[in-house]
Amino acid sequence: MTFKSRLMGALRSLFGRRGFVEVDNGGGGAFVHIVSGNGVADVTVSTVAGNKSLPGVTITATDMFPGKTLLYARLVVKIRTIVETSSAGVNKMNGAANIRLTQPIALGTVTAYQTQDDEFRVSSGGESGGDVLVGWIDIKAYITELGTYALDWLNATADRSNLVLYDVTTFLEMTWE
Repeated sequence: MTFKSRLMGALRSLFGRRGFVEVDNGGGGAFVHIVSGNGVADVTVSTVAGNKSLPGVTITATDMFPGKTLLYARLVVKIRTIVETSSAGVNKMNGAANIRLTQPIALGTVTAYQTQDDEFRVSSGGESGGDVLVGWIDIKAYITELGTYALDWLNATADRSNLVLYDVTTFLEMTWE
């Protein structure tokens, strides 16, 4: 289990859907606010490219901080377990695929994360302990509205049928000052 997943688990148990982490930036008062996604989903990726819905994230008034500046926002995706069910050999992602975030009202979209070719490698009939995907793309320009932000994994494709990602949940990590 990574530090990031332990931190998120601790925040969720302490604060429910909302979590806060103080950041020591020399007294500037910056903090990280984590918004949990709307539930969990199992996602099956096959050899046929397809768009997969991931749990969206709902931003409420308590997630926005008037008078504060949003410095950075990124997507975090937690996958509990990855299972290869075809038993036909090693399975993994076939090509890069974007996870897109869509605004609730303006419907603007942005690539929030990109999975890589050969990611989620699992042996034939095997199981992996999952992963935490921490976005490197700053999506703060799109976090402007209250409501549910949809998340779609575009053209996700596996080398073999089927690669199953169990208990996928999403978070938005926002750094404010």
